[in-house]
Amino acid sequence: MHRDLLALPAEAQPDVARVLDAWRLQYVSPREALAAVEPVAQRHTPWPSLDAAARFQHAMAAMRLLPAEQSADLLAQAAAAATASGDPLAAWRVAVAHGMHRVLLGQVAKAVEALQACIEHPPALAEADDRWLALNALSIALAMAADMDRALPAYYRALQAARTSGLPMLLATTACNLGGYQTDLHNPEEARPLLEEALAVALDHGSDRLVGLLAPGLVECYGALGLHDEALALVQRFLLQARFAASTDPAAVATTAALAWLNVGRLDEAEQALARAWAAHGDDQAEVAGARFSSSLSAFTASVQAQWWVRSGRMAEADAFCERVLAEGAWQGALDNPSDRIRFFAAAALAAEAQGDFRRALQRERERWQVFERMTARGAKARLQTLHVRHELARLQHERDAARRAAQLARDEGDRLRDQALRDALTGLHNRRHLEQVVAPRLSGAPHADGLGTALALLDLDRFKAVNDTHGHAAGDQVLRALAGVLRAGIRKGDVACRVGGEEFVVVLPGVTPEQARARCQALLARFAGTAVDVGSTALTGLSFSCGVAHTARHGSELTGLLKAADEALYRAKTQGRAQVVDAA
Repeated sequence: MHRDLLALPAEAQPDVARVLDAWRLQYVSPREALAAVEPVAQRHTPWPSLDAAARFQHAMAAMRLLPAEQSADLLAQAAAAATASGDPLAAWRVAVAHGMHRVLLGQVAKAVEALQACIEHPPALAEADDRWLALNALSIALAMAADMDRALPAYYRALQAARTSGLPMLLATTACNLGGYQTDLHNPEEARPLLEEALAVALDHGSDRLVGLLAPGLVECYGALGLHDEALALVQRFLLQARFAASTDPAAVATTAALAWLNVGRLDEAEQALARAWAAHGDDQAEVAGARFSSSLSAFTASVQAQWWVRSGRMAEADAFCERVLAEGAWQGALDNPSDRIRFFAAAALAAEAQGDFRRALQRERERWQVFERMTARGAKARLQTLHVRHELARLQHERDAARRAAQLARDEGDRLRDQALRDALTGLHNRRHLEQVVAPRLSGAPHADGLGTALALLDLDRFKAVNDTHGHAAGDQVLRALAGVLRAGIRKGDVACRVGGEEFVVVLPGVTPEQARARCQALLARFAGTAVDVGSTALTGLSFSCGVAHTARHGSELTGLLKAADEALYRAKTQGRAQVVDAA
């Protein structure tokens, strides 16, 4: 994202670096991203594209840190800057940010509509991280709308875009979001590798914030898989460390720790963690009332508290607590997480049974099973949907790969045919067409300083007709190939050798003086004279060519003029006895 800013003048680059740093930091530390870009976003620069990028990144960071009204003002500034820049991609990015803002405001339906429109109509220059931004926001909005059929494909497309972008923190963020969503869908087998990958990337790139955000989800995932020792190890390594826990709600941290301790049978540590959780809520567990029991987070804490009383053998307290929570009527509105419901109703059933109220215990067990069946069905549907999404993405990727391979084969075949059209079939050297279409345009740019320029040497085999008449045309072909081999071996990388017809060859030597060109042609002549060409029962020796050399410093840079001058010099070489190199007059 914003790579086009690197083409701005040198005096813009310090501000460009701040904008690029802000994008790099958006999903590592929004606070650092805000600090990086704010000095640029709060003033106008001479470059509208830079202003648009700076205000966009400023608004993006503000959405995570500032009140909704203030971030809305910054989004409006970003939209104005994008309009002023005249850049469709800048305007599209702001439209995506507006969709994200609607998610934060809880306007989920409007957010889905806006983000879907952005995804369906991306600008031509949108990059992988641009597509990721829109897909990640849409995934979250669809998950909030409980639209699993659309949310899962969007999440996996976002994951694919994150991998394509090559930006590790985008990958970590998406894997964290998708892993958490799969956990909520009771699909921990899918969630685990995603969350573990996100954790590894976040640790590698020093994002304590993301580590703190995803660690509770991975603890929950491990718990669902029965990996209780691994869950506790995560709690001790991350959630009990201030640097990681700072980005997570303290009540959530304490409740997650309490559940991890509880699952390994360490009741004292679980009790201490629950006390910290209730303190963070501002409640005492003995005085939980409907007015205070108002969030899914405190419901999570209450479910763990109920389990703790049961496992501690304090069934009377457990029964009183569970029934009081249910009597307050806060449970249905407070608890969205099926795992918390199952945990709570399991404790309530055991507590009621311990009090001898078997009818109430059966009722609570039925309620637990109803939640469990719904959760299991949703998990099965999520696994099936995930398989379908993976299959579809793999199919699309296969089609894209096949299309790329076909395009590459077509390009290779085109290159082969073009090369074939520009080469002599017998010798493998370039042909006259190459000389006229490729070499001739370069001659006009040949340097002339200090006598340097481009030399054109025209070579003609001596007594070639006699070779054909005496030994046959196959022998003549061998002689032509032999001269081609000498030319290939004796010229530099930037030189060009062509067979232009019959026994005539052209050698183009850039960056030489006339004297240097003549010396190189004489060296080629000497090498050819020492070559023996096997023509069956005998070997031809003493072969030679005559050569005329023209030079751009003397004869201009037009191919026609150079060939004419070289041909005249070649004629003199022939009339003066052959087997020699003559400079054009």
